[in-house]
This record gives sequence, structure tokens and C-alpha cells, in this order.
Amino acid sequence: MRPMTAYSSTARRFDRSFLLWGLFALFWLFVFLRFGLNANILDKIINYSNEGGSIVEKIHPSTYGIVIILTATLLSTRIELDTWELSALRGLIAFASIICAIAVFTVLLGHGGSAGYLVDSYLVACASGALMLFFPVAWREWLGTTVLLYIVAGAFVGLCEFALRVRLLPYPFEEHSFRPTGLSEHPLELGLFNATAINFVAASRWSATAKTAAIVILLVGTIAAGARVATIVAALSTLSVIGLHEWPSTPPDTRLRMKAILFIGIALAIPAVLAVLVQFGLLDRFQNGLIDESGMARVNIYGLFGLTSWSEILFGADISHIRELALQHFDLQFIESAIVMFVFQFGLLGALIFVLFMTRTFLTLLKGAGRHVFMGAAAFFVVAAGNNSLSTKTPIVMMIIMLIIAFHSAEEHIQQRQ
Repeated sequence: MRPMTAYSSTARRFDRSFLLWGLFALFWLFVFLRFGLNANILDKIINYSNEGGSIVEKIHPSTYGIVIILTATLLSTRIELDTWELSALRGLIAFASIICAIAVFTVLLGHGGSAGYLVDSYLVACASGALMLFFPVAWREWLGTTVLLYIVAGAFVGLCEFALRVRLLPYPFEEHSFRPTGLSEHPLELGLFNATAINFVAASRWSATAKTAAIVILLVGTIAAGARVATIVAALSTLSVIGLHEWPSTPPDTRLRMKAILFIGIALAIPAVLAVLVQFGLLDRFQNGLIDESGMARVNIYGLFGLTSWSEILFGADISHIRELALQHFDLQFIESAIVMFVFQFGLLGALIFVLFMTRTFLTLLKGAGRHVFMGAAAFFVVAAGNNSLSTKTPIVMMIIMLIIAFHSAEEHIQQRQ
């Protein structure tokens, strides 16, 4: 018979492991609730992004769940972190503190409308990143893998939508040409998801065949979404995957020759591939180039700074008034520039502080990361900076933080195994 102390100790370890597993399962559930229950669906139930409604409705249900899980984990679990994990956690806490301070500042200035997306996009992203750090490395990578599978599935759904000219999920906007949304709420978000995921697929432990198939689906899915900047970035990301790929058992000279042959083959295949894409109508959005009416709208919107006072620029302004100016002077219903939104919502100083701490946080998360992870993060910011993705209530910031943490050391483990 075992001593009671030993039995109790074993039972406590089992209880803690079972509790941690349960918290992780709930966290996974709320993460995919955030991805799956997008604004277009939620607006049919509550006033999530529409005008009116209570402040409670303006926060996504999954945000409440993730915050509760974070609190429960902190109160019930012993947390042990290595040097990078501790640095990453400190960076996320600092960023979250700045977000809270800016949210309070905007509310005091009467610009409380920005507090919603600060909480629902950035604060919940910091909470999710912290939770990722509290779980075992293998669990993080598994969660990151399921996020990638969701993105690949969304790209495949988008291709089916493009072929059938029917969307699976609600889409409230009218467009001149059909653009699929897949499992996201907007074609540009679909393109951002796909372009970002390509390098993270390369960083995963999937087989070479699975990686190749996933990257092809993501690349073609980005083209089908009609997201032009994302398409260019996705194509460059695909080339970077080939260029950065390593065959540890192959001599360097042979490896270089293999890559050269691959790039030559790709260059020779480009005309035929473009002809096929044109034939299927996948390049219709590129007919007028990148600088068409839609592209110029993202340049003209900076004219708002010439229509407002220095006080509104330095200390922020009523965003409804700024939208009215955009509609009256530029005939634009949406302000597709995160920088413009940050300045008028937080004030110039607040915007600079926000961007500075966001940059610092991501540099901390990327410290020591593999090349594919770094390239995936770079692809994310290049695409996101081209529109208002970073200033709306979406799960994209949560996605990139979770993917960076999930695959931070994955490439190193893969190379050691090879």
C-alpha cells in the first residue's frame, strides 16, 4: 500500500494536468468561435459592429471567454517560463497596458468608439498570446496547426465560391465583381489570412506533399479573393519558401543547383500559368493595375489631414465626423488606412506610442524565431498595412500572435529531427 502522502501528491498532479487540459480545450473552443462567428454573422444577432446597442454587445462573445480562461489559468496553474517566453510575456503585458491606457484616454476625450476594436482585436490578442505561453510547447504547436488548417479550409471554400459564384457565409456589401470570402468576413481578410499562412505552413511539421498542396491552395485562393497586394505578397512568400527550404542531408552545391532548377522551371511556367489564370477569370482585378480607383482611394484618404485642424490631429477627433469628411470630399464610405484611423482616434502622440509598442512587442515575439516565421510575420504586416485591417474588429492580430508563438521553434525541431 502506498503512503497517503505519495498518493495525494500523484492525485494532485493528475488533477492539475486534467485541469490544464480542460482549460486548453476551452481556449481552443473560444479561439475558433472568434474565427467562425465573424461580424457579418454576429450582426444578424446583436449590434456588434452596427450602430446602436449596448457596450456589452460591442465585444465579441469569445473575448469574454478568453479573458475568463486566462484568469482561471493564472489562479489555478503553476506557470514556468524560459527566457524567451518570459520576455514575450513581458512584451505582451506592456502592450496590453498601453492599450488599456489609450482606451481610457480615448474615452475621456469622447472618442470611445475606438475602445471596442482595441479590446476586441488587440487586448484579446495579447491575452491569447499569454495563454499560449502558459501551455506546453506541443499543445501550442497543435493549436497553431489547427489554425492553419482552418485558413487552408477557408481558402478552399473561397475557390469553390469563386467557381460557383455563391458565398457560404453572409456578406452585406455590394461589389462590381464577385469576390469570395471563404470562412472570413471580407475578401481582403481572406487574402490576408492566405498570404500570411504560406510561410507558417512551411514552418509546420507537415509532410512535403501536404505542405505543397496547402501552399498551392493558399496561393490560388488569394488570387481568387481579388486581393491584389495579398496576391503579390503570397507569390513572393511562395518563392521565399522555395528559397529558404533546406535539405540537411544534401551537399550545399547540390542544394543550390536544385533550387536554381526549380526557379528556372517556375520562370518558364509563369506565362502558361498566367494564361490559365486569365482564362478562368482569376486575374480580372489586375486588369487596371494596382493604381485604379480602389488603389487611389487609399492614397487620397490622407487628404483628410488637410481638411482637419492641428488640434484634431494632435488630440484626435470624432471619427463619425472624419467619416463624413471622407464621404463628402473623397466619396469614400470607408477609411481604408489604419494610420489615418490611429491618428484621428488616438491623437498623433497616442498613435505613435501605440505603433511603437506594437512594433516592440512583435520584435520581441520574433526574437530567435525561424526564418519562415519571420517571413510570415513580414507578409502579414505588408498586406495589413495596405488597408484598414489593423483598425477594425477582426481576429487577424490574434491570429498572427498565436502563429508566431506556436511555430517559434518549430523549424529548429524539424531540422534536428532531419
